[in-house]
Amino acid sequence: MTTKTKILNAIRRKCKLDCCANDRESWANCDIKDCALWPYRLGKDPKPSKSKQNQGRKHRKKQEEIRKKLIKANTEPILNVHSQ
Repeated sequence: MTTKTKILNAIRRKCKLDCCANDRESWANCDIKDCALWPYRLGKDPKPSKSKQNQGRKHRKKQEEIRKKLIKANTEPILNVHSQ
């Protein structure tokens, strides 16, 4: 079974090799926007499914929570457990 990832990778390879002669700069900055493959040329889905969007939001939210915890942990005073 062909997956969406395999299809997107095939489009990316086609654009990179056939249209841009394997030149990374012209491939990334392609200006042939009327090409049907243009939105997919970088191997990404320009319209990801709702579940993928929600996964991204959840991941960013979790990363933000971790960042806040780390900031809080680094700003709390260090207590001297072995005080005399």
